[in-house]
Amino acid sequence: MKILISGGCKNGKSSIAEAWIDRVADRARPLYYLATMVPKDEEDHSRIQTHRSNRAEIPFTTIEVASDIHHVIGQCDPDGFYLLDSTTALLENEMFRPDRPINRNAGQKIIADLDTLLDRIGHIMIVSDYIFSDAFHYDELTEDFRRSLAQIDRALAVRCDLVLEVCFGQVIVHKGQDQLNQQSLLQGLNLKTRCDS
Repeated sequence: MKILISGGCKNGKSSIAEAWIDRVADRARPLYYLATMVPKDEEDHSRIQTHRSNRAEIPFTTIEVASDIHHVIGQCDPDGFYLLDSTTALLENEMFRPDRPINRNAGQKIIADLDTLLDRIGHIMIVSDYIFSDAFHYDELTEDFRRSLAQIDRALAVRCDLVLEVCFGQVIVHKGQDQLNQQSLLQGLNLKTRCDS
């Protein structure tokens, strides 16, 4: 099963994704945490440490992959369970590579890379940030970033079986409610859910 989970910054998406993997994964198969953040300051290092502590009890193999996400296929078992956190960091890394000019087409490359990855694996939870509700108009480069992330999220929503959003402590199901009910995928995670149809 392929799942996209989105929501505002620091609202528990990663914890929900980790708990989901811990609950549904077949422990006979490997668990992979695809970590995409490249830390730039103390706050980033602190967030990474918090994430590592939160998932310490889950037997993940952590793969640090700042770009070219499809290359993990050669390093990992395609039958494993994957958690990719996050597309937002992946886009930032690809768009603002220190060794190259700003890549305003980074979103299209990431979509192609993720398509390649999703074609080869069966189980993944993908975390993305919802950064689209501000009424404020940003500069052109920031708007390009937001537009690119929206394109990535839309492409993933088409490919994924479940599309979830974490909002005000609730998990909103945008796609896949029937599968969610049939497989009780979030049962036992102490989450409130509602269907947005």
